[in-house]
Formats: sequence, C-alpha cells, structure tokens
Amino acid sequence: MTNYNQVLTQVYSLSFPEKIKLLEELKGLVNESLEVDHENNA
Repeated sequence: MTNYNQVLTQVYSLSFPEKIKLLEELKGLVNESLEVDHENNA
C-alpha cells in the first residue's frame, strides 16, 4: 500500500480543477477496464 499512500498524499496537494481532471481520467480507466472485463466474460 506504499504506492497508494504516496499517490493519495500527492492528490491532497492538487488544486480543485486538478482533482476534477484526475477523477475524469480515473473514470475513463475504470470504464475501459469494465469493457475489457465484460468482453472477456461474454
């Protein structure tokens, strides 16, 4: 969990617009993962 904690610490230092941008990027990554998982289980 060291990497997770390091990333989380860095996230706290982001400005609000940067946090929104990060959330949008993460949402895209999660959606891609869900699509791949769905395709693999179909």
